[in-house]
Amino acid sequence: MIYTSKYNINLLVHITFYYHVDREKYLLKVLENFNDYQLNQIHIVIDTNIREKTEKILEKNTNTNNHTIEIHAHENLDHPYNLTWSHREDMLKQIENYDLFLYLEDDILIPWENFQYWLEENQAIVEYGYLRGFLRVENSEDNTLYSVDFTEITIDPEIIEIAGKNYFQPQYPYHACWLYDRQQMRQFINLPAWQDGNYQLWGIRERAAAGMIWSAVDGKNHRIVLPLLSNSTIEPRALNYHLSNNYYNNLDSPHGKIPLNQLLSFSRPQPDNLSATD
Repeated sequence: MIYTSKYNINLLVHITFYYHVDREKYLLKVLENFNDYQLNQIHIVIDTNIREKTEKILEKNTNTNNHTIEIHAHENLDHPYNLTWSHREDMLKQIENYDLFLYLEDDILIPWENFQYWLEENQAIVEYGYLRGFLRVENSEDNTLYSVDFTEITIDPEIIEIAGKNYFQPQYPYHACWLYDRQQMRQFINLPAWQDGNYQLWGIRERAAAGMIWSAVDGKNHRIVLPLLSNSTIEPRALNYHLSNNYYNNLDSPHGKIPLNQLLSFSRPQPDNLSATD
């Protein structure tokens, strides 16, 4: 496609990539996806444990007409999982230089349309003290989408109205990335979550990708909300895609087994104002 800038916005992206040959294809697809982003500038930093092999991967990424890529190598880690926290130092230095900040695991893809929808919703949601998250999904052979992080159907989710749209708080808010504007980042770096993820029940990697999820507001357990459509299903522009499909393909895992269209169940009538979020 011919790239044209739609938003005068500069985006900083950090991607954690612990090298393995089987994961090269996911990283390349994630990088290629940024060619669709209609922003003024995108700077991508790949935090990796092996510089040389990561550089060779980037040689295959030939279309970078709207973004720049930099490699930060972290080769003497106390533990491999600490790589997921290595972005913190650089992001702290860059807060005044970018408008938006995105942290991704190396197999998480956010289509431009979904990113744009987050951009258009974010400010109104922040004013209510919530965070607009994503729902992580995997795609089956017949193109059925499955929720990765839900292991059971949510019955009668509480509906929250924000700026005339309807949202719900997911039972499982993890989505392997976080996306904030500069004002949110300034808040983030002053919270315990910046140092430790603020939720010790999750592992090292999950806490790094949690962002401010667990910085509770108004007595809520977490701050993530997801938009609903008029038929009480999740807005597809609130999805991100787990490219590795390792949960759906693992028969021994309870994750990745609930189809997206069965994720929510309502046993009572819905509010008359439940309307499409478009």
